[in-house]
Amino acid sequence: MFKKLSLLFICAVLAVSLCADEVEVVKNRGLQELVVNGETICTTNADIVNEKLISVNRATKVVTWTEKQQEKETPCYAINLKGNKWTAAKKTSYELLLKNYKFDPTKAQRTEVPFNMQSRNNCKLFLVQFVTQSLQVYREELQKMGVEIHQFVPNNSYIVRMDEAKAQAVKELEFVNWVGPMHPAYKMNTSELQNARGVENYVIVVVSKKDKTQLVEQIAGLGGKVVNPTEGSLLIVAELNSHQLVEVAHLDTVLWINKDTAIEEDMDKARIQGGANYIESKFGGYTGKGLRGHVIEGIYADHQDFEATEHRQKPIAVDDGAGASHGHSTFGQVFGSGKGNKQARGLLPDAQGYYTNYNAVYSSPAGSKKPGSRYELTERLIREHKVMFQTSSWGYSRVYDYDARSAEMDDIIFNFDMPICQSQSNAGSRHSRPQAWAKNIISGGALRHYDTINPEDDAWARGASIGPATDGRIKPDLCAYYDKILTTSRNGYTTGFGGTSGATPIIAGHVGLTLQLWTDGVFGNELKAPKEDRFANRPHFTTTKALLINTAKQYSFEGKSHDRTRVHQGWGFPNVQNMLDLRNKMMVVNEDHLLTNLDSKSYKVSVAAGEKQFKVTLIWNEPAPSLSAAKQLINNLDLKVTSPSGTVYYGNNGLLEGMYSKAGGEANKVDCVENVFVANPAAGTWTVEVIADEINADNHLETPEVDVDYALVVSGITK
Repeated sequence: MFKKLSLLFICAVLAVSLCADEVEVVKNRGLQELVVNGETICTTNADIVNEKLISVNRATKVVTWTEKQQEKETPCYAINLKGNKWTAAKKTSYELLLKNYKFDPTKAQRTEVPFNMQSRNNCKLFLVQFVTQSLQVYREELQKMGVEIHQFVPNNSYIVRMDEAKAQAVKELEFVNWVGPMHPAYKMNTSELQNARGVENYVIVVVSKKDKTQLVEQIAGLGGKVVNPTEGSLLIVAELNSHQLVEVAHLDTVLWINKDTAIEEDMDKARIQGGANYIESKFGGYTGKGLRGHVIEGIYADHQDFEATEHRQKPIAVDDGAGASHGHSTFGQVFGSGKGNKQARGLLPDAQGYYTNYNAVYSSPAGSKKPGSRYELTERLIREHKVMFQTSSWGYSRVYDYDARSAEMDDIIFNFDMPICQSQSNAGSRHSRPQAWAKNIISGGALRHYDTINPEDDAWARGASIGPATDGRIKPDLCAYYDKILTTSRNGYTTGFGGTSGATPIIAGHVGLTLQLWTDGVFGNELKAPKEDRFANRPHFTTTKALLINTAKQYSFEGKSHDRTRVHQGWGFPNVQNMLDLRNKMMVVNEDHLLTNLDSKSYKVSVAAGEKQFKVTLIWNEPAPSLSAAKQLINNLDLKVTSPSGTVYYGNNGLLEGMYSKAGGEANKVDCVENVFVANPAAGTWTVEVIADEINADNHLETPEVDVDYALVVSGITK
């Protein structure tokens, strides 16, 4: 009996030891290998230290380690989901990227926060940082503990709400790297407090919509005044003095605060350079028939170029139809018939134009969704009028950073899936309209064309506002003419219109022509409805934007200091002639494929000998980010392109410095527009891979899973 029990005990011990996970570092010929249960996870010439294996639950494991080389230490990790293979080793950073504060909470040296802007006792807003990128299983574990999870903050962090007891419990979780207070200083730009003078209006972002009633009461209790509760949104506009501003920042119902700002305003050769004349004359009918677009400015609808024709009614006002000379000119660039002057003919003379004087939404706080807001107007334009695109050549006071107005536009486009164009502005610097910094918008830059159709003499010449965004994103997206634009005026026509106010409607006209090409099925795309129903057959906004960027004509340049460098011209001047000519050499993914975290999707494409350019464009729809974050990207997809010989290109690598991609480098971590452009590509089979590197929020709301869809355009291939 004793022998049998001993034998059973020994077997049990062996079984446990066989099932136990083991992580070890093996030295092999001058290299070090991290090995988990006999599987090599990483091989490096650095020293591997602080290795740790974490079992999050029965299905998910992560391994973390630090690679130490001389004085540099790099945290790394790999993930095993649902018992599948380990992911490739990934480098990370524990630096918290807040808008005004950047620090690694695991290191002793911290950025000092002013005493009056430090969290007080019993604060309930915290930052929680994970040891790896955020995983759904981490968030689920926190939610089981009663933790409210709110907005993502890079790197690997979330703003959460919980009491001190829960915060202490969360700190003990193996997959949590750090827990710290969300100081009031993190909730606003430093300049807001430094420049606070007297009583001013502030836009306040609440943590959750359910907090609004409480916050209104809290503001009143502090002696402040709620100017606009902005029903249905996450925002409140309040009148506060400097003392009240500090007190509001301390509230656990408040996520972000910024000062309210005011509105400011910012062609025949364009038809030639952008290819509109070419596709109309060669293929016929490409004049916007069946399209509906919206200019969010006032016009004088009695102009002869706006008269009704056999294909359209006269301009239709939605809400405020008051006239304005600025909008009168931008409208003509898009919808003018050229009846009084053929050279002033717009890009979509047969499309139905709608317009709204921006005063209809001027007073609406950022993010409001009630009647009179930009959000509600856009929803109604789509639902009642079947509008397919919109353009805006005005904006709120210029800023250098992403703000509440930027987030408002990202939210609108994310929810309504409509391409919207926005002028960058005319400061000759990075000082730009806040809407232009939105991730999803099509930002319009501009170059002077000096009234010629020769692009080689075009120049930025310190006219238009430029990028990049503060977090490094490439802006503007596209460009057009800055000067000497012939268009409609109140008394007839003008040759003096310009700025990015003039460039952006040119871009919008090409948006419309792209929609017309797509809804004609010229790219081999299947139409969901009868061909006449352009609205039902329209592509996703990401696809429209990707088609425009992929086929735009770049201005030649070399180097970041060149007058026409990337962040001055964006991805070039839109060109529908190039788009149409490439239709049989193109593959388009119209948000047809889904990826979950760490998934990937590969496409094999063939390039013929003698092809001049091979271009790949990846774009995905991004939710609005936390306004306290220094980096706006929430989900990160990586574009990886491999040549027939095995040369690897990553999205945007080398494209800040020149027209074509550089081999090698690293995956892009800041843009939701990624490109690979290769001149004189090698003939053979190329591999295009879309990798879901880090998914922190759902962008495909049609499914219950946290997943993402994307638009992908590949041109220069054989079908």
